[in-house]
Amino acid sequence: MSASTRDLHSELDLESSFTVESIESELKHAWAELGAQAEESNTLAPVRTSILTLVVVARGEAEITDARATLDRLVRVLPSRVILVSVLRDKENISARVSAHCAFSLSEQGSCYERIEIETGQTNLRAIPSILTQLEISDLPTFIWWIGPVDLRSPEFSRISRAAQRVIIDSARFNHPLESMGHYAEYMAHNHGDLAGTDLTWSRLLAWRELLAQSFDNPAAQEMLSSLQRVDMTYDPGYEADALLTAGWLTSRLGWEPDAASETRDTITFSACDQNQRTVRFNLTEISGAGIGLRSVRLVSHSGQKSSRVTVRRLDRQRAAVHIEMTGMPRQQRVVKCIDNTDDQVLGTELLQFGRDQVYEHALNHAARFATMI
Repeated sequence: MSASTRDLHSELDLESSFTVESIESELKHAWAELGAQAEESNTLAPVRTSILTLVVVARGEAEITDARATLDRLVRVLPSRVILVSVLRDKENISARVSAHCAFSLSEQGSCYERIEIETGQTNLRAIPSILTQLEISDLPTFIWWIGPVDLRSPEFSRISRAAQRVIIDSARFNHPLESMGHYAEYMAHNHGDLAGTDLTWSRLLAWRELLAQSFDNPAAQEMLSSLQRVDMTYDPGYEADALLTAGWLTSRLGWEPDAASETRDTITFSACDQNQRTVRFNLTEISGAGIGLRSVRLVSHSGQKSSRVTVRRLDRQRAAVHIEMTGMPRQQRVVKCIDNTDDQVLGTELLQFGRDQVYEHALNHAARFATMI
């Protein structure tokens, strides 16, 4: 932050007197303390506003630390009530901590949010849904962000998520992301129409989807789609979800149907049928890398004597190269900015989406169908 920007916050503990009423009372004290701090520093008084209730579920100290750091960076775009549910292994009772946070410059109104941290053990999770219902701000949507891996078929996930209109997961953090995609698709189908769901991995792939779509702005490149034979992808270890979601997006947007899938030690191979019952093969190959994620996507087409290739390849965390090669035409190449967004930037974007993302849902369904075939 710039030198003219100040951070103020007030924090209170409720270790021994945990009730929903005590939380609301202590929040008022926290905001009063924040106002006093603003007055002492000659800045504009903080305004208590909210656009939503964000519930964050974190397990263990590592996830809790990540959640707090991400929320602190979101303060400027998150005028909301945040409820951080921290699940600790050895915690026997339920306790809470409340705080109010503001970040503002001397000449601008502060951007503020309030945070309620509820600490609980696994055995007390049954009480969490009723607590959340009482703490949600009425007439505003509730989002739930599961920061780490969770059993998507568990009663715990279902009960807590039922309080939300939008559920956010991050399949990149799951131990078995491909299996989890199938479970998430089942959950979304079971709750069809009642909630919206998304995946931060999907959000991180936005630049990839834009680059691939823009590559076909060229009419000559559009023609190759009718004779496409193969799509090759490479990805770093641990990023198979990125590759499979991208493949699900391609097949769902082009109207292709999943057909078959198999897996070897480092390659997932599957096929899809286009509208003319032609088979298009996908090869998703894991390569040694530096943790960038999805590394390259290449679409290969053959029609008679004419061959075409469109390749999008990450050069590093800042740049990507786009190549278009066609028989009888000069090779086209461009290097573009492709900067990875941080977790708080990706999450901040999702918190501004209040409706269902049907493009994501279709991509997830296709990815899940491929995953179940492996």
